[in-house]
Amino acid sequence: MSSELKRVLVAGQWSILGTDDGSGNLTGPYRIENPDPTDPSVLLFYKVESGQYGQPLIVQEPSLSLPLPANVADKGNAEDRVVGFIVLTSDGQLVQLSLSNARRQKLSYQLTDDGCLLFDGKRFGIHCYFSPDRNRMKGLVAFGAEGDAPAVVDFKELKDLLPLLLRKLTQ
Repeated sequence: MSSELKRVLVAGQWSILGTDDGSGNLTGPYRIENPDPTDPSVLLFYKVESGQYGQPLIVQEPSLSLPLPANVADKGNAEDRVVGFIVLTSDGQLVQLSLSNARRQKLSYQLTDDGCLLFDGKRFGIHCYFSPDRNRMKGLVAFGAEGDAPAVVDFKELKDLLPLLLRKLTQ
């Protein structure tokens, strides 16, 4: 992002940065971010920035996201990073972990090189990395289950899940 952006508005925990044209209007590139009150250099939850065509581009977990592990088949976009986890425990419970919430709750987690999430004393193998729309949102949610990760893991987008969902709904 351009270094010329200046903080033009603070609304609660959110800051809006941009270029003011002198009459109070925001012009050109912009960014909306949520700095951690205890460490403003850490941006939590989301950052919204001006995309290539001026469209809003949502960057999830801008400061806390994790690099993809080695077992991901297609690294896709070099900017793809892991922003959260949804895992199934051996007793059938779904656990959802936002990296910002984990930070606030001081929970420890680790994404290993072999594609496993270590969390709450358990090992969860990641089976899929998911993005609702890679053109409008940066960040991947990792889906997995207790146990080891497969040797190779792929990406899925919402459009990839539609055939599976329709099959399930029409059974």
